[in-house]
Amino acid sequence: MKKAAHKVFHHKAGNKSIGKHRNHHRVTCNVCGLENFQVDRYKCLICVNYNVCAQCFEKRLQSEQHSTGHTMVHFKVPDELFGRKIKSKDEITIKTMEHLYGKEQHEDIACDSCIIQSISGLRFKCDTCPNFNLCQMCAIKNTTNEKHKPDHPLILVSHEIIQKLNKKDIELGDPLGQGAFGTVYKAKWSSKTGRREVACKVLHIPAGIDSLKLEKSFLRELSAYAEVDGAYILKLFGYSTFQNENSSTSYYLITEYMTKGSLTNLIYNQQQHERVSLRQKLCIACNIATGMRKIHDHSLIHRDLRPDNILVTDNYLTKIGDMGLARVLDEYLDHTQIGCKRYMPPEFYDTGMYDQKLDIFTFGLSISELFTETQHHFKENRIQIKKSSPIFSDLIDRCLEDDPRYRPTAMEIEATLNLYLNEFDSKNSTSSNYSTLSLDEQNKLFCQFYDEYHSEAVQIIAKQYPPVKRLSMYRLSAEKSHDDKSKTKCKCCIQ
Repeated sequence: MKKAAHKVFHHKAGNKSIGKHRNHHRVTCNVCGLENFQVDRYKCLICVNYNVCAQCFEKRLQSEQHSTGHTMVHFKVPDELFGRKIKSKDEITIKTMEHLYGKEQHEDIACDSCIIQSISGLRFKCDTCPNFNLCQMCAIKNTTNEKHKPDHPLILVSHEIIQKLNKKDIELGDPLGQGAFGTVYKAKWSSKTGRREVACKVLHIPAGIDSLKLEKSFLRELSAYAEVDGAYILKLFGYSTFQNENSSTSYYLITEYMTKGSLTNLIYNQQQHERVSLRQKLCIACNIATGMRKIHDHSLIHRDLRPDNILVTDNYLTKIGDMGLARVLDEYLDHTQIGCKRYMPPEFYDTGMYDQKLDIFTFGLSISELFTETQHHFKENRIQIKKSSPIFSDLIDRCLEDDPRYRPTAMEIEATLNLYLNEFDSKNSTSSNYSTLSLDEQNKLFCQFYDEYHSEAVQIIAKQYPPVKRLSMYRLSAEKSHDDKSKTKCKCCIQ
C-alpha cells in the first residue's frame, strides 16, 4: 500500500516531467519510473543503464538488479560532470570514468581502507559515513569496516570539490533578496552545456582582511559542506572571486535557482490560489528534516537554519541553503550582522557554546512558522510562540526545550514526520476524492487523520527512540562533532 502511495504522491511533491528541457535529465528513474526528471540524477557504474532520481536515492531504494552500495556518479547538471560535457549514456561506465578522471591527484585525502595517504585516480566518498573515502580498487571491492557498511552508497568525486568559475561566464540579473552575508541575484551562467538560469550570491569582504587567507578558509569550509549534497541540499555549482578597485574582495557563489524563493516568501507572500495544504507543508517539513539529518550525519552544524535559508521549487521540493557560510564568515564579520539572533536557542546567549541541537531548535521554530504562518515573539534573547500549531505541537515543544539534551535528534524528527506522511498517503492514495477537495476540506481531513493517528504514532516513535536512547545518541553526536570548543562559540563569546 505504501509503495502505491509513493507512486501517486511522489510526482506531485517533487518533480515535473515537462518535456526535454535543459534542466531535465533525459532518462527514466529505474525505481519510481519518473521520466525526464529535474531533481539530481544518480547513475550506477555497475548496473547497465540504471538511473535513480535524487528522491529515491535519499530513500535508499534498491531493486534485485541494483544495490545501494554500488559505485555511482552524481549528476547535478544534465549531461555535465565535474565541468566536462558528458553527452552519451554509453560514456558513463567505470572504464570511461577512469579514462576521463583516472589521472586526478587527491592530495592529502587518504583511502580509509588501504591507507594510501593521497588517492591517485578515481576517488569515491561514502554518502552515509562522514569523511570516508575509498580509492578505486577498494571501492570496486566494496570494502567495509565497523562503520562503513556494504549498502552505503559510494559516489565518484573530483579533486576539485567546488569548481572555480570564470566571472565572465556569469551575468547578474535582478536582485532576489538581501541577507546577512550579501545580496542574491537571479543570474545566467554559461556552463559547458549551455546558459543556465541560476542564483548568484554576491559577498563583499572589506579591504584590510587577508583575502588569500579568507579564500583558503572559505573554500575549506565550503568544501566540507559541499560533500554533503543530495535532494534536499541546495546545489552549489561553483564560485568566483575577484578584487575590486577599492581593494575589497568579492565572491560569487553560483547555486541552483529556486523559483518560489525562500520559505519565508512562501509562508507570507502566497496568493489565495497558491495557499499550501497541511499535507504539502508536512512534505516540506520532511524535506527539511532529511536535509538536516544528512548534515548531522556528517558531524556538521548548519548554524543558520531558518525560513530565509530554506528554498522552494515551483513544485514545492524544499532545500536547505547557505551551507557553511555562518561559520566561515563569522570570523570576518561582526556577529551582529548575522540575521539569525531571533532564532537562536538559550545556550547561544547563556554560554556561547552549542552543538547540533542548535539546528534542532531553529528547525522547531521554522516548522512552527510554517504550520501556523505566524512568526514567534523575540525579546531579551528569549522566544515565545504566539500561535500553537494545529499539528505536531508536541514535537515543536520538544525541539524548543531549553535544555538541549531533551531535544530530539534530526533522525527522530525525520522518522516522526515521515511516519505521519506515509500513513496519511497510504489511506488516501487509493481515493480520487482528495485532489478534488477544497484546501479547507483537505486540511480538515488531515487534522482528523492526525488526531486519530497521533496516539499510535507517539507509541511507535517512543519504541524506536526511548528517552535513554535519545540521551545516549545525544552524547554520541556530541563526542563525534568535528568542532573544537573555540569554533562552537560565537565570535562575541570568545575571550
